[in-house]
Amino acid sequence: MGAYLVTGGTGFIGAYVVRDLLASDHRVAVFDLFPDLPMLELVAGPAAAERVSVIRGDVTIATQIFGAVREAGAEAIVHLASPLPPESERDASSSLYGITEGHVNVLETARILGLRRVVWASVTSVFGRPEHHGGLDAAVANDAPHFPETLYGIWKSANERLASLYFARFGVDSIGLRFNQGYGPGKKRGRPFGYQLFEHALLGLPYRVPYGDDLVNWQYVEDIAALIVRALHAPTTRTRVFNTTGEVVTMRDTAALLASMLPGARLELEPGRAGLVWRVDTTALRDELGAGAPVPVREGFARTIATLRGWKEAGKW
Repeated sequence: MGAYLVTGGTGFIGAYVVRDLLASDHRVAVFDLFPDLPMLELVAGPAAAERVSVIRGDVTIATQIFGAVREAGAEAIVHLASPLPPESERDASSSLYGITEGHVNVLETARILGLRRVVWASVTSVFGRPEHHGGLDAAVANDAPHFPETLYGIWKSANERLASLYFARFGVDSIGLRFNQGYGPGKKRGRPFGYQLFEHALLGLPYRVPYGDDLVNWQYVEDIAALIVRALHAPTTRTRVFNTTGEVVTMRDTAALLASMLPGARLELEPGRAGLVWRVDTTALRDELGAGAPVPVREGFARTIATLRGWKEAGKW
């Protein structure tokens, strides 16, 4: 049984990671600036908040993250606390502190305390537009060059270089995972064709779906959490940051699928593309971490709808 600190542990992905760690009887502490205990209990069960240590703090303050690891007796950190788009695009200084200074503080804590592992979230938007990598149909290599065009992508790209530096210079063993369009029950933040799409479709409310001409790499949250836990327990890898994937589906096919599952859905597709890379090569992920096939979109959507319906009937959503 291990002991872990999860920054952002009461957020969308964090709550599922905590759920999976608790299911294996690990000791877990969560570190959040504004702990969302209702979210944690919704995802991980009504007793979850009693089974974890909840530490309120800010990853941009080095002494707080250092103190939290000491208090929790953690051997490893799952680092998920971060501003997300569109909030991250509004203020460069604020997002730099939240994304990159927080990352440095986690790596420094791991270096000073000799932690076994840091697992952290990167993003495929570090690669920039698909036109830089052969177009929409090309699968972007794990070691492809970065051409980020957003503050979020720029800071995450810097974080990847920092992780490599800390491993080479100090032996800090970290694994970064580049995630795509995460979705699933409980999502509140992020791009509008994620959680808002499901909420409006399920409630039969009109919704204009952006980027109607685009592809999207839909990555189910339980897959994301499982990859994080797998990375926590893996031997040291040759690769520092890995491409990950869900299933790539066009927005038009996505809307049609939801309409077939929810006949009352009132979705209208807006023209245009987000201009992001959605197809990536995951050979390194399979070879080094032994990751299996992702949950197909149809199955993930069905699970999401069923869970949201259950929450709604229970008065939890």
